[in-house]
Amino acid sequence: MASGTPKTTAYNQVYGNNGGHKAGRQVQASELSVRPNVAQAIATYEEQLTPIVDMRRTRQEMLSNMRWLATESPDHKVRLAATKMLHDIAESREERERTLISKSPINVSELLQELESLRAGRAVKTLELEAAEAPAGEAPE
Repeated sequence: MASGTPKTTAYNQVYGNNGGHKAGRQVQASELSVRPNVAQAIATYEEQLTPIVDMRRTRQEMLSNMRWLATESPDHKVRLAATKMLHDIAESREERERTLISKSPINVSELLQELESLRAGRAVKTLELEAAEAPAGEAPE
């Protein structure tokens, strides 16, 4: 139910679809879902299933809070702990980027050097193209 499953479907998954009418299962599912312990469990599961967009926003807010704590907190122990956490986050991101780059079929370092030389106006490697000979019996175009 927390993931959008109808109560009747959740009821059928738990108790099975054995006998009875669909309307009866709907009533049972509805009655069961309002019991305090079941309603609390449903609410707990719904809280755990935060949409990905909300999780990204929350992560960005927490990172912003961590930056503030690392620079503005009046407690030097909090500043130190926040700084260490930010350092760990930065290291893990760099490692993830290195892993992604190493799997890339493009040599990023060479690409960046070529882009830099283009920006600086220096000549870059040029490709030499040769005209292919037409196969026997075909006229060259």
